[in-house]
Amino acid sequence: NSFCTLLGANMAHGAIEGSILTPEQEQQRWLTEGVNAAMGKATLMKAAMNEGNTLGVLQYASQMLAELRTSMLTPQYYYELYMRVFNEMQPLEAFFYEEVRSGRQQVENLYATVQHAGNIVPRLMLLITIGSVYIKSQAAPAKDILQDLIEMVKGVQHPTRGLFVRHYLSTLLKNKLPDVDNEYEGTGGTVIDSATFVLRNFREMAWLWYRMETKSNVRDKRQRDRERSDLRLLIGFNLVRLSQLDGIDKAMYQDRILPVVLQIILDFKEPIQQQYLLEVVVQVFPDEFHLATLKSLLEAVTGVVSGVNVQSVLGPLMERLGNYVVSVREGTTEATLTKKEEKMITKMFALFQEKISELVNQHSQQSFPPVAFMETAFALMKLTLRAYPDAHDRVDGVLGLVHQYFSQTGSVDDASAKVLRKALDFAIAEIGDINTVLDFENYVSVIGLLSFARRREVGKGLVEKAATLGVKIDTAERVGKLFEIISPMVKDVDDTPANKEDIYTIDVEEEFIEEQHVVCKALHLVDSPDLKELNRLYSAMRRELGKGGPERMRYTLKAMSSLYIRLALRVKKAEVNGETPGVSVAKLFNYLYTGDGGGILEHLASQVPVEAFHMFLTAANAADTCDQHELETCYNLYASAFQLYEENGGSTKLQLQMLNAMISSLSALRTMPEDRYDTLASKLCQYSSKLVHKPDQSRMVMLCSHMFWKKALSEDLHKKASECLSRALKLADNVPAGLQFGLFAEILNHYAYYYNAQMPQATPKTVNAVVAMNRDAIESTEDKTSETFKTAKRFYSNTRAAISQRAAAGDERWGLIEV
Repeated sequence: NSFCTLLGANMAHGAIEGSILTPEQEQQRWLTEGVNAAMGKATLMKAAMNEGNTLGVLQYASQMLAELRTSMLTPQYYYELYMRVFNEMQPLEAFFYEEVRSGRQQVENLYATVQHAGNIVPRLMLLITIGSVYIKSQAAPAKDILQDLIEMVKGVQHPTRGLFVRHYLSTLLKNKLPDVDNEYEGTGGTVIDSATFVLRNFREMAWLWYRMETKSNVRDKRQRDRERSDLRLLIGFNLVRLSQLDGIDKAMYQDRILPVVLQIILDFKEPIQQQYLLEVVVQVFPDEFHLATLKSLLEAVTGVVSGVNVQSVLGPLMERLGNYVVSVREGTTEATLTKKEEKMITKMFALFQEKISELVNQHSQQSFPPVAFMETAFALMKLTLRAYPDAHDRVDGVLGLVHQYFSQTGSVDDASAKVLRKALDFAIAEIGDINTVLDFENYVSVIGLLSFARRREVGKGLVEKAATLGVKIDTAERVGKLFEIISPMVKDVDDTPANKEDIYTIDVEEEFIEEQHVVCKALHLVDSPDLKELNRLYSAMRRELGKGGPERMRYTLKAMSSLYIRLALRVKKAEVNGETPGVSVAKLFNYLYTGDGGGILEHLASQVPVEAFHMFLTAANAADTCDQHELETCYNLYASAFQLYEENGGSTKLQLQMLNAMISSLSALRTMPEDRYDTLASKLCQYSSKLVHKPDQSRMVMLCSHMFWKKALSEDLHKKASECLSRALKLADNVPAGLQFGLFAEILNHYAYYYNAQMPQATPKTVNAVVAMNRDAIESTEDKTSETFKTAKRFYSNTRAAISQRAAAGDERWGLIEV
């Protein structure tokens, strides 16, 4: 036991003294050691530079660069070491150039001397540095030095070290390549020599990068991919430099540059490499170059290996081309389109459509996943609407691609559905005409691929946008498509969830009502100047709404009633103007009311009687305007409204509201036969007299008087207006004293109205008697501080003031009223 205790104590002590490092800590330690060693040699190198000791400079520089020979660091940490060393190499190049310029050293000798360095990495880094000085001094043609250096760097075949050596080569020489009108052109070479140099370096770097995947000792693919991704900028820099050469014109790019670049990309069949390099090609070269070489570029994209996210290439390419076409046409860029470019723009959509279709057919979902495809299709739609703003059939072509792809997958996942929703909204916003979108062959079928919830969203969005734009839908085919799109809101479809909580997530009732209001908006979108056709459209809509069940119809039938009423008025107006609308007013009202329970209003009354009551009154007024009395349509509508009042006017408050509505509606009639009118008006007087509270009776009877005071009515009915006033006054005289004043004030106001209208029964004596009754009521009111009394007093005072003003204006009749 003592031995075991002692052994455990020693092990614990050892764990503290020499703790195990994590891989990151180990990398950091090696990096620190490498940087410290390199910076120590850099200090000595700078001291030698200050002393003018060229051999010492070369010695310490070689020792500093030797730290880059390490194989212990991952690419990420190696990059940090390389950048520290790179920064120290800048003054070294300046030192050697000054030595050569001053004549203290011959560049040829330096170039030869550094080739004797012991290790290849330091030797090549020094050789590149002196080579840069060699070109800058123009002691030899730049093309010869470039040729020599590109051959020399082949000596480093370790992927990481080789990539950084070549990156150093391209970075140090980036401003020393022969180009049009620069100091190195001519005897130093041409832009073709420079392009050849960059392309050779690009090929070798691509090969080394590829070897990191195929020859790496790292077994974890994710780590291997991460390490390769850390170095991608080194390879892409070559393409950036190519794009910066001014001497490369469109023809050279098309014939000599892009074919080589694409061949290099396609030769190394690895997805990370192909995807990144194609992305760089799209990003760095000019838009007009892409337009001229679009076919070749798209063929390369379709030739990539499985696993490449082609959307990251195609999306930016289409966005750039779309912006380019718009900027040229709007004159915001100096470029002008040639006939060849105009022709290419015409063919551009077909090329993209063809190649995307090829990608859909030849790649699995893994290599061309739904979201990537949908984003690609969205980008193509944007390009289409920018490059061909009036060619809407091409937008339908994009939707055809979407339908083709998701028909194969069987459904649209949620992430793809979000992108599709954006694309559909974008198309409507850009086109600005719902009818054009509904005419697309693939629009409805694409929406049909979405889930129930997504179809509801799209349907609501479509209706709201159409309502905002004020667009009207006017054909049966378009109406059919509209109802197919909004079907999840109109009726229960095959995939409607059984529980409402799965549809409406916050407030079930409120969200359901809001949804039905959207459906009602959709109904109001349908219109046509052809009234016969509009009637057919309404009939089709009515049949669809009937499939929604009572819960939905209580909302939608109100909107349908309004539409039929409006259509009846339009038909009547057309008939008055001598037109032949092709549908009769009687038929339209028959849709609303049949008398046997089959009309829209009758169905509505069985669901929401009070709301139906108001629709009956509206329909009755419209029937009167349309002179629908021969079949007693107007009278029957009122009779039904009265029945609803009798059956559903439960509370006093509701009774007063309904009575007010009926009196107002009946007072507006113009063509109803007098006998029928008298029957209805007398019925309302009876309803008023049967109210529970006498003040309410008095007020309603008072209002009833207006139904009988119309010029078109006979003298007998005019007398009934006076009888209503007398009845109201009698009822008011029998209410409690505290409530009398308010009623008397209102009755005085009505008498003043009829006195002004010269009603025979409204004599000065009668009006003065009512004034006296008001005075007595004021005197008898005990509580003169109540709000009820104050309100009545203000109303009474206003009436007196109006009478006094008439008298003061010189009207002798008003002077007879003693206020």
